[in-house]
Amino acid sequence: KSYGFEVTLTTNASFLTEEKIEELIKLELDDICFSLESYDLKINDYLRGEGTFEKTIESIKIFNKFKRNYSSKKPIIRVATVITNANYKDLDGLVDLVSENNITSVNFSVMIEWESNKGISMKNEKYFLEVLIKLKNKIKKSNLNSNIDAIIKHGLFEHDLPNFCFAPWEMVFINS
Repeated sequence: KSYGFEVTLTTNASFLTEEKIEELIKLELDDICFSLESYDLKINDYLRGEGTFEKTIESIKIFNKFKRNYSSKKPIIRVATVITNANYKDLDGLVDLVSENNITSVNFSVMIEWESNKGISMKNEKYFLEVLIKLKNKIKKSNLNSNIDAIIKHGLFEHDLPNFCFAPWEMVFINS
């Protein structure tokens, strides 16, 4: 921030406390993106881990409270969702949840399948595109920003099935 860079944080909110959230508001964090897979606690916690739904929603509400208290427009609050066969039919409920919580955008990722997660793969889901087109219409009506058009256009990735996802140990993401 001191060098003029915009700073974004992506989190599942596991380690956020009210004190840390207030500090991020004071530091003028530009953007925060919460990993949230469903509006349904059971589905979200199945995909992200027990307790993550409630922790994420609580953190979003605390961010909104401090933004009001400090009359701050920052950080912009976003949600990121990985589309799986466990959540894709219920993503319209997630859009409602996002709209109700002062969140400006919802971004989707298509799950890249590997051996250990093939049970939640989208490969055999027949109505995938149909569901996403309905979702696109709902997102437009909600005036949210989203990358849903790109997901519809490019669809699922076809690739050989690796045994494990090594990305967390091999990559760091730094966006300009």
